[in-house]
Parts: sequence; structure tokens; C-alpha cells
Amino acid sequence: MINRSIPSVARALLGLGLTGLAVRAQEISVPLKLDPTILTSDGSLWGQLTFFNDEIPLAKERPAAVKQEPKYNGTPEYGQIKLGNGPKSVTLVVFDRPNPPIDWNLSRIYVDVNQNGDLTDDGDGKWPSVQARGDAARLGTLFPLLHASWGTPEKETASADYSVMLVSVGLPNKGQIVSYRRSTGRTGTLPVAGRDVRVVLIENDNDALFNKTLDDDNRLTGPGRVERPLWLLADLDGDGIFGKTETFDARKPFVLGGATYEARAPMDGSKLTLVPTTRVAQRAGVPVPRPFVGLAPGTVAPDFTALLADGTSMKLSELRGKIVVLDFWATWCGPCVRSMPTLDQLYTKLKDQGLTVLGLCVSDDRTAFDQWMVTPKVKTSYPKVFDPNGVKATRDNAEQRAKGLGVPYKVNGIPTMYVIDREGKIIDGILGFGGDDDDRLAKLLVKTGLKL
Repeated sequence: MINRSIPSVARALLGLGLTGLAVRAQEISVPLKLDPTILTSDGSLWGQLTFFNDEIPLAKERPAAVKQEPKYNGTPEYGQIKLGNGPKSVTLVVFDRPNPPIDWNLSRIYVDVNQNGDLTDDGDGKWPSVQARGDAARLGTLFPLLHASWGTPEKETASADYSVMLVSVGLPNKGQIVSYRRSTGRTGTLPVAGRDVRVVLIENDNDALFNKTLDDDNRLTGPGRVERPLWLLADLDGDGIFGKTETFDARKPFVLGGATYEARAPMDGSKLTLVPTTRVAQRAGVPVPRPFVGLAPGTVAPDFTALLADGTSMKLSELRGKIVVLDFWATWCGPCVRSMPTLDQLYTKLKDQGLTVLGLCVSDDRTAFDQWMVTPKVKTSYPKVFDPNGVKATRDNAEQRAKGLGVPYKVNGIPTMYVIDREGKIIDGILGFGGDDDDRLAKLLVKTGLKL
């Protein structure tokens, strides 16, 4: 009988036999289906994983492959995206950079989706949103379906529509760049300890290649970059969320069902094979959270008005005199949901010392927030409020999203948490949630004088 005092995830792992005990393992092989929407803004994993963007090198020299061009508003700069290793793996990209005086609304991005060299038949090139910042801007976000090609330089043996995310941002010392990242993954069902487990395979080199492995010295024996994992996500407890113990780097050995395996995949990722191994397994975990680059410590926290569940309003300044953890979250954000039990434990433990937690729902729909307040995925006791200007990102609401409360707080990912002192000044903030062992928030609270 399983001890009910054991946390639910641990019980699930025990039930699957994931105790690390050696068992006789057999090779497992399953097909994987390409999902070009899973990491788009409408996809099930949007905002839940660390991302790795690649800058597209741009040049003013026109490539020979360009056969026909639109009338540009400014100066065309040419680049390319390569997906796979086959003869049709390269897609042309042209960034129409505005000439001075700069009007970023005139910028265009032309992507030769059909690979015919004609840049006039793949759309009008308009960016879905434009947020001008003087000589720089944030232009985005596009999710074109590009041609991924696998095989040899001479012969294509497999191909697929592979979505990527395109965005243009202004960077210090680099100016306005265009970057991209994969928004596609491979999904399937893996038999583990007598039950079917949903798995997702995601490459992070933005090259559509999945045949990547590391030796015991962390040297690549396949393509790719050492610092970028090939994620294998396995929903072991069946809750629809990939937690810390369900995230692996598929390039290294890992434990499933009490046995240690190495993952093997062809270049196109169409099949996942688990091969039993005697190599030392990795410790399952999530990637290191991204560094925090929000408002600086000592900054007075911008005041705002937010809506309570009953429709009345409240101001952040009403909490002056308390230590405030300001948590930017959304109902659709998996890491936000996983962080809530930790937040609630800290709130319960420290509220008598003057701590409060304010969960500010941003980039979301009011109906989703209202539903959460009636039937929450995670029950918590700290207050939650809704950003009246916060709506989920779409191509048509850039102007409204620019009014959201995440803008003055420089929120570029959620969950983002700020710790605010009793005088209303920011102690510091953190981005993301690293699981039960993530003690960054607790360390910030100690800085305020609270005793854990």
C-alpha cells in the first residue's frame, strides 16, 4: 500500500516503478508526430519552457536565389533560415529596414515560404505588432510554416511543415536584429511500466535536427550545441503538466520505469527509441531559470489599479507598510500554476510578520480569471487580482497589450515575482520557477528582515 502522506508526484512515480531500482529493460520504439503549433502562442506549451533564439545574419547583398521582390519601404537586408540537412532546407528571409527618419510601422519581413525565390507571393510582409522605442522597436510576432528538409544535400528523404517564431528587437551595441526559434515539437505515447505516457521531444538548436547525443564527457556525438538540451518531456503522473521530475535532456541517459535508457532519434525526429544502458543516468530537472532583467532594486514600485474577483478595484499603494510579493501570472501558464503551492506556503508562514502575496493575472482573458476564482486548478489563500488591460497575446491586440501592467514592470515572461519592501521599493525580482528546490524567492524575503 502506498503511503498517502507522500506527495502526489512521488506517489505517481512509485506507482510507475520510478524508484531507481534496476529492472530488466527492453528496447522501446514509438513513432512521434510533428506538432507545428505546440510552442506557438496558441499552443499547449507556450510560455512554459526556456527558449533559445538565434539571430539571423543579415546582409545587403542580394542572393542569386531571389527572383522577384516587392517594392521596399526602406533598405532590404537578406538572410536565411536552415531547417534540416536536405536539399530544400534553406528559406530566404528579407528584412525591410526603415530609412531615416525611422517609422517602424513601415518595416516589413518577407519570408519565401514556398521557396520559389519570389518574395511577392508569400504575404504582405507586415509585422503583426509594432512597439516603437525611438531608434529601436519590438516587431513581432510571426509563426510561419517553413519547409524542413532531411536527407542529403543531393536527395530529400523526408520533409515537413515546421513552424518557427520570428521577432525583431533592438539590442544594445547591436541595433535592430531579427531572430527566430523553433515553435514545433514531436509528440507521441510511450509505454512506461504498464501504462501509456505522453511524451514530447523538442530540439533547441532551431535546426529541426533531432539526432543529438552527448558522451560521458558532455561532448557532442551528433549535431547541435552543448549548452542547448534536446528536451524529452514525459507526463509521468498524467496531470497534463511537465514538472521537474518529468523533464530530461534526451542527449544523456535517464531513468524511466526503474530502468536507465539512452534516447535515439533519426534526423527528422519521426521515431523515438529508448535503448537500455549501463551509463550513469542524469538527474531529471528543469533548465536553469533565465536571468532577471526587470526593474532595478531600490526602484519605487509603479502603482496600479487592478480588479478583484467581485469587480471592485484595489491599488498596490494600499498595501504600503507590508512586504509584498507581486506575482505576475496567467491561468494558461504552467510554471505559474506549479509555483502557487510554494507561494501559498510562504504566505501562510509569514503573513503574521507582515507578508502578503498579490497574484496579478496578466495577459489573460477575464472569463478565464473568473473561472479560476470559482474552480482554481490550485487552491491558495493569498489574494488574486486581474489586470484590466491584460489580454492574452494575439496579432490584433498589440495596442491594448501595451497598456498592460506588465509593461511598466518590464515583465518579459511569467511567472515574474517582485519583492517590494514596506516603503514600496523593490528589493529585487525573479523570473520563472525552478521547482521545489528553487529558493530564490525565500532568499529575497530574508533580505526584507522576515524570519523563515
